Amino acid sequence: MARNKRTPVKKRAHRASRELSNHEASGGVKEPRRYRYAPGTKPIREIRKWSTGLLLIPKEAFARLVREISDRWERTPERVRWTEQALRALQEAAEAAMVGLFEVANLFAIHDKRETITPMDIQLARRITEAATTTGAVTTTGVTGAAREDASDVPPRAPPGDL
Repeated sequence: MARNKRTPVKKRAHRASRELSNHEASGGVKEPRRYRYAPGTKPIREIRKWSTGLLLIPKEAFARLVREISDRWERTPERVRWTEQALRALQEAAEAAMVGLFEVANLFAIHDKRETITPMDIQLARRITEAATTTGAVTTTGVTGAAREDASDVPPRAPPGDL
């Protein structure tokens, strides 16, 4: 098929917009420069934000859940009433338990050379923490005295009366 040659048609509207864009580039309004943070800065900011001691679960949603569970367990015709301090204490304890569970699950994921926690990590963390708390080997502050004395490399402590 034969090729037809055409001369380009000049468009005046484009020339005006081109001159306007040249004007902006030579000293018109500048857009603010977008700065990039160093890698890892944003996660550190998020960690600082979420570790400020604020409650992570919304108060009203947690209160509804507690009231629903207490209504199911309590067989009296009256509803169990909760004070705000009791709900806050319960929420802080529940969140602390969840954070501890996720810390242990994260250790399992790291041990398996992964960065993502899987449901299997959480199940294993629950089984180990439940087994440790039922035997009394682990408390919230660490290893108990009985478990420490069972260790072969640590000498037993003397009773407090023998000085």
